[in-house]
Amino acid sequence: MAGSLPLSEADKAQLGQEVTNLLQQAKSPEASERVEAAQQIERLWHLAVPTLVSNITTNDATVAELAIKSLILMRDESIVKQLIQEAKTATDAGRKQLLVFALSKMKEQRESLIPGRKCLGEKESEELYGKLVLPALTELLPRQQDGLHCFVRKSMFSMVFRTRLYSILLSPCRCKTASVNCLSSIRLHPFWGEA
Repeated sequence: MAGSLPLSEADKAQLGQEVTNLLQQAKSPEASERVEAAQQIERLWHLAVPTLVSNITTNDATVAELAIKSLILMRDESIVKQLIQEAKTATDAGRKQLLVFALSKMKEQRESLIPGRKCLGEKESEELYGKLVLPALTELLPRQQDGLHCFVRKSMFSMVFRTRLYSILLSPCRCKTASVNCLSSIRLHPFWGEA
């Protein structure tokens, strides 16, 4: 995840703590501080991935939300593979549900807050989704359960309504398919329609 940048164990620990602090900053009542936290995480890019993945838990919905959104933005094959592995080995049902939700959103087109930061395009995302995500979701969500779309809708409900309302209404939405704000993106997303 860290590319070719060599990091000592002490460096990794310090970096992990910095990302953890930024995730906590996302709970600030000040919109500018929340945006700054997201920007700093995006500047760290794949260096932040290990800490982001470890914070996809039901312990704190706001932190989990930023971690998931950041990973969707940063997605590549290595990130998707890590999320799949984490979902397959997760023993906590809530964490597994959030990981499945994150995987289900890996086609969503989002724009970085950092000018010039390139993210995986629509075509590449579709190919990655078909190659890795869809087979994994089929395995993780047996047909005898509610079904993929129903499961994802339940995951979305769980995350949204456990997150403080202002973080939904005030956070700038970067989903290209949304019209007004994050609440609009929830209503407009195809998972909410008849699948």
